[in-house]
Amino acid sequence: MDEKYYIINKNVLPSVFEKVVYVKRLLYTGECKTVNEATRRAGISRSAFYKYKDCVSVYVEKGEETILTMNFILSDRKGVLSNLLTLLSNFGASILTINQNIPFDDIAPATVSLSTKELTCSTDELVAAVSEMDGVLKADVISKN
Repeated sequence: MDEKYYIINKNVLPSVFEKVVYVKRLLYTGECKTVNEATRRAGISRSAFYKYKDCVSVYVEKGEETILTMNFILSDRKGVLSNLLTLLSNFGASILTINQNIPFDDIAPATVSLSTKELTCSTDELVAAVSEMDGVLKADVISKN
């Protein structure tokens, strides 16, 4: 049998589906250590969770969230990376990953992946603002998914 998927407003579904998603979140984030603890908190049975856990997930509309990966060459000075992350956050970017390499020759390379779901400006405006920051020697977008 071919699998078919439907996009359905959660308001017309039984509450068990939303509770299954909640249990999955509790387990993923570590807020609950066991399925028993998470299902008790959500108010559903373990059997209901196991019945639907592989079939229910949250839909994120394509284009609603974009992952932007940027490469930075920073001055190796105290506070530069912190100021960069603060600026990105102030523009609505949600930091997903940070990879900072060991500094050499007074420069500190860093790669940052961020969600642009709540970005309050264009990518070009973000790159321009970051490029003007004290301590940012170079800022490039290396991928946009």
